[in-house]
Amino acid sequence: MSLKSSADAYGKRQNAGEVKLRMLPPSQLGSVIFGCTNNTINECLSKNLFGLPNRHMVYVQNIRKGMPLFLFNYSDKKLLGIYEAISDGKKNIDTTAWTSHRTGKTTYPAQVSTCIRHQCNPLPENLFKRAIKDNYYT
Repeated sequence: MSLKSSADAYGKRQNAGEVKLRMLPPSQLGSVIFGCTNNTINECLSKNLFGLPNRHMVYVQNIRKGMPLFLFNYSDKKLLGIYEAISDGKKNIDTTAWTSHRTGKTTYPAQVSTCIRHQCNPLPENLFKRAIKDNYYT
């Protein structure tokens, strides 16, 4: 499955700031690109854990052990990888990850445990943006 197809799970932008999520079954989900910022990347990498907001659980739950994963840093616009899921996608694998000081709960409960499959140089967005253009927003 192409990188474009694997990113389809993110859905299409509807109105400003609103994204309609696609509910791809595991058989159509080739990989997933998770997001981070300079503020969250260290926790992603040190805990070997990627997470997204709860509404993304509709497809994160379809991540299976062994699936390739990528991490996009919204701060510097670079794609990191290649990572591998070492767990199925689940809710609240680590309830202390990315904890909100206001609520004391994780802000990214749709989670998957990861490991490095192949350490590649970070890819700047101009080299991959066309491959995922239908599902790319910054």
